[in-house]
Amino acid sequence: FDAHYNLGNALNALGRHNEAVTSFRRALDIKANHPLAYNNLGIALYNSGKIDDAIMAFGCALAADQNYAEAHFNLARLLALRGERELAIAGYRRAIVLKPDYIDAHINLGAALQAIARYGEAGDSLNRALSLRPDSVEALNNLGVVLREMGKYDESVSCFKRALTLDPRFDQAYGNLCAVLQLLKRDDEAVGCLENWIKIQPDHIDCWNLLGTLQTRIDRYEDAASSFRSSLAIRPSVGAHAGLAYALLRTGRGAEAATSYQHALALDPDNVSVHSDYVYALDFVPELGFVEHQAERRRWYERHARKFASAIEPHANDRTSDRKLRIGYVSADFNGNSPSLVFGPVLRHHDRSKFDLVLYSENRFESPNTKEFREMGSPWRDTMTLSDKEMVQQIREDGIDILVDLSGHSYGHRLLVFAHKPAPVQVTAWGMATGTGVPTIDYFLSDPVSVPESARQYFAEKIFDLPCILGPVIPDQAPAVESLPCMRGAPFTFGCLNRLNKITDGVVMLWARLLREVPGSRLLLKDAQLSDPSERQRMVSAFGAQGVSEDRLILLPRTPRLEHLAAFGRVDIALDPFPTTGGISTQEAMWMGVPVVVMLGNGIPSRASAAMVSAVGLTDWVAANEEEYVDIAKRFAADPVALAKLRASLRPSMASSPLGDAVKYCRTVEDAYRTMWQRWCQTEPIL
Repeated sequence: FDAHYNLGNALNALGRHNEAVTSFRRALDIKANHPLAYNNLGIALYNSGKIDDAIMAFGCALAADQNYAEAHFNLARLLALRGERELAIAGYRRAIVLKPDYIDAHINLGAALQAIARYGEAGDSLNRALSLRPDSVEALNNLGVVLREMGKYDESVSCFKRALTLDPRFDQAYGNLCAVLQLLKRDDEAVGCLENWIKIQPDHIDCWNLLGTLQTRIDRYEDAASSFRSSLAIRPSVGAHAGLAYALLRTGRGAEAATSYQHALALDPDNVSVHSDYVYALDFVPELGFVEHQAERRRWYERHARKFASAIEPHANDRTSDRKLRIGYVSADFNGNSPSLVFGPVLRHHDRSKFDLVLYSENRFESPNTKEFREMGSPWRDTMTLSDKEMVQQIREDGIDILVDLSGHSYGHRLLVFAHKPAPVQVTAWGMATGTGVPTIDYFLSDPVSVPESARQYFAEKIFDLPCILGPVIPDQAPAVESLPCMRGAPFTFGCLNRLNKITDGVVMLWARLLREVPGSRLLLKDAQLSDPSERQRMVSAFGAQGVSEDRLILLPRTPRLEHLAAFGRVDIALDPFPTTGGISTQEAMWMGVPVVVMLGNGIPSRASAAMVSAVGLTDWVAANEEEYVDIAKRFAADPVALAKLRASLRPSMASSPLGDAVKYCRTVEDAYRTMWQRWCQTEPIL
């Protein structure tokens, strides 16, 4: 017996578990009810992957000796693995009664209690373990998890940090610390935590991906791109390719971003969201226009949504043409994000005697603005947890007459729901107003400048013209228009308060040329990314390579919106980026008295600003090419008297334009809805 038993222990220690099982069984043939042999046989069976046999062996050990604490512990561990947590808890408690200082039993009891949300008891068990062994990193880590679940985040952070001080290579503590720091919105600290983790485990692919994601969240896009590249060097993945693409997109490298999304789709062609991200990225590739943009949207529909066409059912809506209509709005931005600034005024000013609103919200987070949107919709539907089929059924039950997509291909869209045609009339507008490629969406609200007649053949939707593709977005309490800065003694200042990712290499080259040709002039740029030193340096280096010194650049970070608007008081002429132009920023500039030089491109993303300045009557600020762009800017910069006069008149001009009266714009939209509804009432829906 002793020889077989000890040989089993030696083989188990060497990892030769199957041989160990044989030796223990031979020992038990000699001493049939030996509890230690059964216990160690159970360990060898567990290590061999034979869980059920191991449970039986531990049971035999306890049948031989009910007071065998280690056997109670080992049996409880396997019961916990099988999800039988109440039995496991009883086993751990019995082991502790038999052996009160059994540290591992206290730790595992805490884990089992935590798994069934008995956090107070779990904390007591783990604190008892720490009283016995204060340097137990496992107990500290598990207690940190329990405290996190109890909402005691700061105490949780202290536990994880203490565990890492004791063992700087403890993976779980790094991951848990990073998670709770994110809950506390201490993303900079979370990034530091991950950077320390990677120093220890440079091949940890999940760590690189999470680091890239967090760096993206805090606008460190160059660092994020580097992190995702490190992940891809270890093993290509959809997430890393998509993360790299987004980081590239945010630093103005649209073509490279599109290529990264293509790599992601090559790994997972049926990934709906990545394909939509690719559609979005193409808007930032200078060489592409209407034909290519809409062709990829059609490919998206063919791959992901056409299959639902056969499931479309007839609509039983009352066909009375002049009755009160139920309008459903679908968006992930009922929370104050930029898109909501565009569609918010329309929803706010609807005539409720003629239209009922139902809002279908895909909000990932809520803000103070969400309360206002909640009050607009009666009812309000949270749809994040609904499948496409469930959401289609809900829309039909709500009796929606006109369903409006406010997201296009942006994050959180529900275009697959629209592919099921749950409402008789379907529309896309405002949020990402570039078309969807989904033929079950009947109309796209645009304007003649944004989508010229020659381009309409490429769209899946029928274009319905409004006075402008975007309505009024100016807040009620905007600062007063300041006098022209160059007439107050400041150097002549061009400015762009747009997203930095729209400032491509081509834009830098053209703006640098303008600065060289207008001696002494400066350029003001303002965006959240400019709070990152690496992004500031990237801009300084980009313009420096074109002969523009750093002292001619004014680089400002994000501020609250009213302060943001006040920054236009430092700008004489605004410069619109290309090929992706401004949207809200173009309106804001004009409302603050600053005219905008824009270039008319070959796609909706490159024509939105032209549509807005044209709506205000500034058609002479629209360039057809780069030469005209520079000429317009130089010509107006050379005549400060005329520029000052325009500055003083621009807000009143805008106020009397389609961009200045939100109520009037909303009535135009309502007229459009009524026309669409009457058309449907007069014809059988096409199924």
